[in-house]
Parts: sequence; C-alpha cells; structure tokens
Amino acid sequence: MHVFISYSSQDKAAVGRIAERLRADGHDVWMDSLKLRPGDNLQRKVQEGLDEADALIVVVSENSRQSRWVQREFSAIAFQQISRGERRIIPVRLDKAEVPSYLADRVFLDLSENFEAGLARLSEALREGAPPPASRDPAQDDETRATQIANLCDALRKGRLTLVCGAGVSIQAGIPDWGNLLIRLLERMMDRISKDHSLNIGKKAAADFQKAHGSSSLILGKYLKNNLGRDFTSEMHAALYSTEPTSSTLIDSIATLSRPQRDGRPLDSIITFNFDCLIEENLTAKSIRNKPIYSEAIQHDPNELPVLPCPRLSA
Repeated sequence: MHVFISYSSQDKAAVGRIAERLRADGHDVWMDSLKLRPGDNLQRKVQEGLDEADALIVVVSENSRQSRWVQREFSAIAFQQISRGERRIIPVRLDKAEVPSYLADRVFLDLSENFEAGLARLSEALREGAPPPASRDPAQDDETRATQIANLCDALRKGRLTLVCGAGVSIQAGIPDWGNLLIRLLERMMDRISKDHSLNIGKKAAADFQKAHGSSSLILGKYLKNNLGRDFTSEMHAALYSTEPTSSTLIDSIATLSRPQRDGRPLDSIITFNFDCLIEENLTAKSIRNKPIYSEAIQHDPNELPVLPCPRLSA
C-alpha cells in the first residue's frame, strides 16, 4: 500500500518512527525527508505523492497547527478526499492538539498517551485495509430514491427545504468552471505583470504555469488571491463575467422552487458555493425577494429568502 504522511518538520523524530514501522509492514511510505531530493519541485512532488497514495496519514500536533504550510497541505488533502472518496484519511495525534474541523468526521488514532500502542493500532488498520463495497440491489436503490424524493417534496411543502447549490450550478449560463476560472485569473495576473515590467509573457504562459505549479487547484487559488491582493475581487468579477452570462434552465428551476408553491411554502434558504451572483440576480429579476447573507451582522425579513454564500478561498 502507498502511504502518504503529512506532518510538521518539527515532529520529524516521531514521524520517523511511524514511517519505520509502516515500511517494516511492507508499505511504500511517502514523506518529504525520504522522497525529496535537491532541486525537486516541492509542490509537484507532494502532488505526485498524494496522487499515488492509497492512504493518507495526517499527523496532528501543536507544531502542525502552527505551521501555515502544513495547514495548507491538510486542507488540500481534505479537499481531494471529497473528490476521491475511495481513499482513506487517518488523522494521527501526537499530543493534545485539536484535530482540524475539516478532519473532525474521521476517527483519529491517539499516540499521545501510549505511542507504541497507538502505532500498533495504526499498523493493524492499514494491514486490514478498506472493506470491499457491499453489493447493492438495484430495486432497493430505486425504492430509496423514491423515498428521498418524497421526503424532499414534503420538506418543500412545509417550507423547511434548504437548497445547496454546489460549484458548477452556473456553468450552463456561461460562468467558467474552476479550471478555466483559474486560467483566466492567471492570464489577468500575468497581463498585469507584463504591463508593470514591460514584459511580453503571453497567454500561453498561464497554462504553462498552471501545469508546472498548479496541480492543486486549492493551493493555486490561494496563491492567486494572495498575489492579486486588493484587486482580487474586481479581477474575479471580470474573469467570471467576461462572457456576459445571464441565466440557464437550472437557475430558472431554482427560481421556480424559490416561489411559494400552490400546495406549500417556498424554500427555507439557499446555500451557494459559487463565486458569481447569478442566482441572486435572477431571483431579483423575477421579483422574488432575497437577501444575501455574507456576514453574521446581516439580518433578513421573514418574507425575504436568505442566500448564504459559503466561505471560499479564505486567507
């Protein structure tokens, strides 16, 4: 099994003992002190290790919590796990440090009280591996789907349905997907660099830069936000709306759900992961009163539909 270990360099001694035990068990262990050589591209090598890993061990400690680089790596691992749910994340706690919230749903191994006993449990967990997926009955799946739809309809009639709009809801309307958005922002950033320093970088440089350094979209997004600084919001708006998108059948359907139904109430609220405001703009255009809630201080009237943007690319 390929095992990737994410940790703070200040915990190298303890992590070395973990790696030694896992290698003795026959696992291929990825940790920077073992895999990196002078001249290696750090970000690329880390991404290669993550891509190959069957299991991801996140070593949680006070040292790792104080390291911005480790926290970025932790969040990138959690982000990838969402899109590749077949892999295993095992938080391993060296001391009494709190496990990060985005790993709180994972059962962690505590090595703080008895290191050797915890290490034995880790070895056993990896040796057992993930259980095979259970066989499913298609008829049972159909029944489950019908029950879920009925529950959703009942929640909508009672005004207790919250619609969660994931990233991609606005793509049909012409908003760029995540990869193309990053490319557009890179192009705009490099265009500014060209003008500021009288260079001729060219648009192809943005794609080359992303290929060389941007294999982790989350890390690249944070890089762009940091480098664009105060201009991030305006540059983001320009990149999102460069094709002058308006609406789509999906957004129109969301607006329809937002209205009071003949036999029930409207949506309770909308949670959106999107950077654009097409949902809010279309609700307003269709005379559906709504209120974007982007801070705890904002209140909405009972007859206003709250639209809650999720935190994105926080510093």
